[in-house]
Amino acid sequence: MTKTPLEFHVASHAVAEVQADVLVVPFAPSLELGPGAAEALAALGIEAAQAFASTASDPEPGLVIRVPGPRGHAIGGLALVCVPLAPDCTALRHAAAAAGLACRNAERLATTLHRLGGERRDAIAAVADGLAWGRHRLTAYKRKTDLPAAELREVVLLCERDDVVLPAGLDSGARVAASDLVRTLVATPASDATPAALAAEAARVANGAGVSCRIWNQEDLAAAGFEAILAVSRGSANEPCMVELRYEGGGGPRVGLVGKGITYDTGGLDLKGAADMLEMKNDMAGGAAVIAATCAAAQLGLPVNVVTLVPFAENMPSGTAFRPGDVIRQLDGTTTEVVSPDGEGRLVLADALTHLRGSGLDAIVDVATLTGPTAVGIELWAVLGNDRALVAELLEAGARAGDPGWELPLWQSYRRFMRSPVADRSNSSESGSYRVTTMLGGLFLEDFAAGERWAHLDIAATAEWRDMAVPAWAPRGPTGSPTAMLIGWLESLGGEACSS
Repeated sequence: MTKTPLEFHVASHAVAEVQADVLVVPFAPSLELGPGAAEALAALGIEAAQAFASTASDPEPGLVIRVPGPRGHAIGGLALVCVPLAPDCTALRHAAAAAGLACRNAERLATTLHRLGGERRDAIAAVADGLAWGRHRLTAYKRKTDLPAAELREVVLLCERDDVVLPAGLDSGARVAASDLVRTLVATPASDATPAALAAEAARVANGAGVSCRIWNQEDLAAAGFEAILAVSRGSANEPCMVELRYEGGGGPRVGLVGKGITYDTGGLDLKGAADMLEMKNDMAGGAAVIAATCAAAQLGLPVNVVTLVPFAENMPSGTAFRPGDVIRQLDGTTTEVVSPDGEGRLVLADALTHLRGSGLDAIVDVATLTGPTAVGIELWAVLGNDRALVAELLEAGARAGDPGWELPLWQSYRRFMRSPVADRSNSSESGSYRVTTMLGGLFLEDFAAGERWAHLDIAATAEWRDMAVPAWAPRGPTGSPTAMLIGWLESLGGEACSS
């Protein structure tokens, strides 16, 4: 299911000396040329005014202007990408994604975009992930005659310094391959990305990375008391399972990762509308992200220890589906009234969190497409947690990766919306005219992480971009978020944060 990873190289020779199908250089909304742009235009004998002749004043960041090179020139053409000339890593990643999308058919690309970030390793990593995001496409279901003749395979980072070092894993492709794996899995139709198929893919990737993998089948889950995942999957012909990964990186910190793995979410008997259901094959994006990040940590040899749990299930309506009003006994012995079968993700995550509790972990982070559109839009994942230092670590890692998040509160007063007359809690509530679903999801899960340093990432809006809120420059489809952030966080725990 994986794509051929991009190859990255650094070179310190002059822009005019590069050989590439396309050279990506930055310019500002004011039309001021960024690093390398003037040299590139001069090398091709093109005036700046000529390049910008058809460009509106004050162009939006992300605009890409393609300029063909002279026939037979070593530089096949230019791609000038609009980006603020003092960008953060988010702006760099977004500009690179726009360039990667515009140049996805160029086999060899060179760029100076990372120079705007001072050639720091976090800037290079953000540009790399952006280019991989932009060039990604799922071709497995296309006719061979519809496949592109070429695709982006190699990137040369043109550096002013000769001591620039690639972030770990870029030279081997492991870093961008992790996010690409997530994009591919999220894009795969749910008829093929079943619980069993995704568990098998997780085992394959883990085996290649040297990570131990246990797959809990339906009988294992029943014997251990994972009633929630069994209930959620009851309406489907596809049996549930749970993937458990373990990476031992030495004497460093011990952390737990939990990912939501609902392979398709119809809403069950609380059936979604057709428009909402179309994208529900992405409801396993959190699970894919934690699997990919764990295997990347092993490939990078990070000095951390990670245990990862992903419950995989399909939420379908049928005569055997769980019903509104049912009461489920969670793994910790407490009970939950099912107000909505469409609030299934928190049920399975709760049992996974309970299973990790008391394991001597330094922190637990769960990642889930939990509550639909969040209060922070499509460019920010939401984070809620019971430990401010842990939340700060995740936010910092997101800023470095160019995949930022924003903290929402665990507002304890809102627990009143989850009261149940028949169980210890309910799994959903409308809460009147004020929708606080993201916070309710966090409050629900907080109970099951009791006694642990814990944070919850809601990636419902950032995992896949497909509606009118998507910027004009952006690639449609899976983003890979927050895989790069998780890798960066694990690096920082091991003392290897790429910020120099």
